[in-house]
Amino acid sequence: MSTRHPWQIIASAMPPLQAANVLGSFKQHRVAKSDLAQCFVCMRPAPMLCRPNDFVACADVTSAEMCPWQAGVMTCQEEALFTIEEAYAHVTPAQTPRKPILTEPMKDVVRDWASQGLKPKRIWVALLQRFGLDETKAPPLSKVQ
Repeated sequence: MSTRHPWQIIASAMPPLQAANVLGSFKQHRVAKSDLAQCFVCMRPAPMLCRPNDFVACADVTSAEMCPWQAGVMTCQEEALFTIEEAYAHVTPAQTPRKPILTEPMKDVVRDWASQGLKPKRIWVALLQRFGLDETKAPPLSKVQ
């Protein structure tokens, strides 16, 4: 009885800039293993080396269990081409929440209030009131300073 192979190719022989965009769309991860092996990314007949990196998810599902998601990135050392594979799925399919940022209208208001001599904490509280934000969705005080 054969088991199903979980790895799916996301991109094959991709240039570095496009590969960086694909890797940027992954959830938070860390490199679990990186070494040199025979290259199968560029398919040239001469023997070359590629660097396979194994990624694992950083998120804990529970205190005793990790997210099963894994990714493999193979980099050809000669041609600078990338092949990206993914196995399993994230337990939480949603992206991690983005950090709140100051939008252009917020920056204009902050500059105006700062020129009037208001202190950063007062500006931050006024931003919450003016734009209808709560403390979790507002940019941190350090951004206003």
